[in-house]
Amino acid sequence: MIKTGKTHLLVIAMATFVLLSCQAAFAGGRLLATGGVTQVEGSAGAGIVPWALISGTETQDEVGGTAFYTHIAMPNYGLDVAGASIGIKERLELSYARQTLSIDDNVTTPINTALALPTNTLSNTTLSQDVFGAKLKLFGNAVYDQNSMLPQISLGVQHKTNDDFKSVLGITGVPEVLGAKNPSGTDFYLAFTKIFIGGAGGLNLVVNGTIRETEANENGLLGFGCATTNAFVPTFVCKPGTGGYSTQGEGSAAVFLNPQTALGGEYRMMPDDLVSTQQDAWKDVFVAYFPSKEFALVLAYASLGNLPAGIGANGITKEQANGLYLSGQIGF
Repeated sequence: MIKTGKTHLLVIAMATFVLLSCQAAFAGGRLLATGGVTQVEGSAGAGIVPWALISGTETQDEVGGTAFYTHIAMPNYGLDVAGASIGIKERLELSYARQTLSIDDNVTTPINTALALPTNTLSNTTLSQDVFGAKLKLFGNAVYDQNSMLPQISLGVQHKTNDDFKSVLGITGVPEVLGAKNPSGTDFYLAFTKIFIGGAGGLNLVVNGTIRETEANENGLLGFGCATTNAFVPTFVCKPGTGGYSTQGEGSAAVFLNPQTALGGEYRMMPDDLVSTQQDAWKDVFVAYFPSKEFALVLAYASLGNLPAGIGANGITKEQANGLYLSGQIGF
């Protein structure tokens, strides 16, 4: 069955309707903003880094959840993400996100022509993937354990499937041409989150660190792992000493200027395995606004590192993919 963007949006819309319908029956009792917002893979966190917090506003006796939409606008690229999550008794989180990276023709067409690839090789103007996630809180409480330096610690898993690694007609897609090995992969992470009440000159402070095991190229949008041979461009293979899973670090910090507004920043390391690309860390600075426990808005300036920009004398050229990040979330 061929997946379509409309089908995925319909599923997400239905999930959103269910969440809103259930709000009255499952209204959460957690404090404002203590579920964070929803990051680009669908998990509770900030913009690009998952936190140890569980999504929704539920307490230990309730069920909660969120639905969200995110858009990042960059020169030659646009990233759209939509999804939903369920938080169960502030212990278990289940999530889904649909990511679509739109690529302008002035990036793919010159590369296709210069490499003398078959006409339809880089014809895809979008790269899409599904992300199914689960997160289990192991121990600690980020908010209420103020007498201890122990953070809240959660174990997470994210399974990702790239829909455009290769089309159903057998036409090779961008990830395979650039040297990726697999169309799907699974990330594993440990997240450590601590909220310090009044910890920043009387203002509340959130600090998070995440350790991830991954083989995803550009978060999976360019496939997973790297091939040792490439039938399309022989030089586009693994960089020496790379390939397979690697350990990457991620971090976030935010200070609440008032109970409803947080200012923060993030940094997320990425594997750099493919000869054809230079994968840099993702980073952002953001403002998050929580008008109520049920709604959240995030505005950020984000950098997704180097992405292909065209073709030059020395091969594929890259440019910094910087742009505005806007996200909205509803929850219960």
